[in-house]
Amino acid sequence: MEAFEKLEKSITTDNIWMYILSVLSKQSVHAYAMPDKIKQKFGWKPELITLYVVLYRIEGEGLITSATDGRKKVYKITEKGKGELKRGKALLKKTASSL
Repeated sequence: MEAFEKLEKSITTDNIWMYILSVLSKQSVHAYAMPDKIKQKFGWKPELITLYVVLYRIEGEGLITSATDGRKKVYKITEKGKGELKRGKALLKKTASSL
């Protein structure tokens, strides 16, 4: 894997939690709709299985909550999630401006 490809993977797939939280900071979303929301907002589309694994993990960390809407789970960001998203964005901005 080339250097740029490693960087791209690192700031996208490896940190998908930030993209999920960013989407959820604007609206509650069903899991199946999340890849398209990320594609629309950020220009890349995560694999659905990766997305489900991360949703499960960050819900366990208290960054998001879910509720069943009929047969579908709807995800929503928590206050803790908003705080972590803010911290993540600040770190990325600081890093990018230092390069």
